[in-house]
Amino acid sequence: MAKIKRTGIDSEYYERSLREYLAQKGLRCTQERVMLLRAATQCPTLFTLEDLQGQTEKMGPFAVTRPTYYNALNLYQKAGLVTSFRSRGQTVYQLTPTDMRIRCLTVCTRCNAAKAVKAKNVDEAVRHVSTRGFSVRTPIVYLYGLCLRCYQEELKQQQSSCKKEK
Repeated sequence: MAKIKRTGIDSEYYERSLREYLAQKGLRCTQERVMLLRAATQCPTLFTLEDLQGQTEKMGPFAVTRPTYYNALNLYQKAGLVTSFRSRGQTVYQLTPTDMRIRCLTVCTRCNAAKAVKAKNVDEAVRHVSTRGFSVRTPIVYLYGLCLRCYQEELKQQQSSCKKEK
């Protein structure tokens, strides 16, 4: 997966939000939950479980089992701190934006390349949905398709298979 560099993350906001959510739900604020969230704020904008594991290892020796990672990520999603989507058989995570700026990402379904893009009129369309009886909480738009490189490779494959049929 292509790495989109993260900029300007307020890790204190995420940690404070996690602590508030845990207190509200009567759950314990464990060292693992906080440490994994800190690691997530250091990951690329789009990250996999493996990316999170790698970032955790960089932070120092800390024994965390794979189920703990999954449980923590599920908890972060319930708390509204992380969103996820499926791409090519794997789950990709992203911290939920702290502002209401609309993000638009293209995701290649062949190579998993992800790219943040500026899309005219997306802001307007999302704001229009928000005024039609729906309250947008996570303004992220994902566009799935093929990146230029994969599209060109697919065209070459189609052309060569057409030649073989003739």
